[in-house]
Amino acid sequence: MTERRSLSLPAPLFAVVPAAGVGARMGAGLPKQYLTLQGRTLAEHTLGRLLAFAPLQAVVVAVADGDPWWPELAVARHPRVTSVTGGDSRARSVLAGVAAVLERA
Repeated sequence: MTERRSLSLPAPLFAVVPAAGVGARMGAGLPKQYLTLQGRTLAEHTLGRLLAFAPLQAVVVAVADGDPWWPELAVARHPRVTSVTGGDSRARSVLAGVAAVLERA
């Protein structure tokens, strides 16, 4: 006989997305999170998948200071999405995101 156990997630549950990079190695003219794939930016694809996970209370996105593309995305205004200013490295952007989660939780 197999025992069924329900998935018990800690509450609240948050995600941090570091998106403050400039995509210098790509040489694409804009950061890779704003490149499009099938009509949507990579940021929109990523956030859409995260927001589809119902137990997730919020997503904190760390973006570059003065990022001109982020405010243009509809997902930036989603009620479960918060943005913070990221750092000059991925680690510092994640740290900024985690700090925002700790303030909120």
